[in-house]
Amino acid sequence: MEKILNIKNQIFSLLNQKKVFYWVTLIICSSLYINRRKIGSQLYYYLGYLFYKIETATYKYKKTLRPDKIIIVRHGESQANINDILYAEQPDSQIELTQNGFDQSLKIGQLLKQEIGENKNLVFFVSPYQRAQQTAQQIMKSFNKIEKIIIEPRIREQEWGNLQKFQLDKKEQTQVFIERQLVGRFYYRFKQGESASDVYDRVSLFLESLFREMDSYSQASKFGKNRVFVIVTHGMVMRLLLMRYFKQGISDFEQMENPLNCECWILKKDEKGLYKFDKKIQLEQEQNINESSQ
Repeated sequence: MEKILNIKNQIFSLLNQKKVFYWVTLIICSSLYINRRKIGSQLYYYLGYLFYKIETATYKYKKTLRPDKIIIVRHGESQANINDILYAEQPDSQIELTQNGFDQSLKIGQLLKQEIGENKNLVFFVSPYQRAQQTAQQIMKSFNKIEKIIIEPRIREQEWGNLQKFQLDKKEQTQVFIERQLVGRFYYRFKQGESASDVYDRVSLFLESLFREMDSYSQASKFGKNRVFVIVTHGMVMRLLLMRYFKQGISDFEQMENPLNCECWILKKDEKGLYKFDKKIQLEQEQNINESSQ
């Protein structure tokens, strides 16, 4: 019993020293062949407790290496934003920005540079849709340190159908939106398309990958804490990302306003490594339009 207590004290002593001893202890313990029948149950308990403490400490340490901010950006003004008939004439994924959309994207990149500074390493997660790709390219012109660009299909726009033919018939279009209002934005599924609840499922899977990326020790140790994640996506996805991460209800989603073109939502890391909604950034001209219409 005295030997067991000595081992226990030595283990706890290691835990109270610098973090490097966590890894040394882990390597030593991993190399041991632990046979529960040959050692005392108390020693087995202390070894299990040691591994638990190492895992907890490692997780807490990884959270300190998470990016300082997560910035979620809606794409700039698209051609279909000013002419919705395009949705029925060409695939949604191929709709491009207007010239105003390009200008908006360049401007928001400059504003983000003022927000996060020049010396951050940026990781971009971008929807594969053309308008989101073009928005991200314009934003990147304001930054020198692009760590990685990930094209992420799970943050594509909600699918309203292969070609949204109902946009060509005002009567049918009205009927679709009446049904959507009746069923609810979260549950209504477009013909040949998705409901918001379908998008919610793929957004949930994306968040898992997002946190695996930020908690990757090899990436975090290589680039340090000096990172920012930028997600360039669509209005519906932005709302569902916040709903999923902050565990909001469906009624909260229904009441959330769709962001403006190139509107940014800033999530900032707290001392525990968790993210809180910090603020939103809107382009000045769009913000004035929005305020004057209220």
